[in-house]
Amino acid sequence: MKTLTYTKTNNLSQLHDELIAGIANFRRFRTVEGEFDVGLDDTGRVFGNGTAITIICADDVDSAAVQAIVDAHTPA
Repeated sequence: MKTLTYTKTNNLSQLHDELIAGIANFRRFRTVEGEFDVGLDDTGRVFGNGTAITIICADDVDSAAVQAIVDAHTPA
């Protein structure tokens, strides 16, 4: 797992959705028959407050791709 930090005005829920849409392996889950998808321990997470953003994700997630999505993020 790696931790990436940024400072930017944000909408964390929207940013999380953008990361899932833009990085195929950001969200990791397994499907349990008859249940909802279950997130794995190394699924990507987004935290923050104010302008602070902390992203925790698996080591094989491309940091440059995360950076590009954060840079393009415009909170709604």
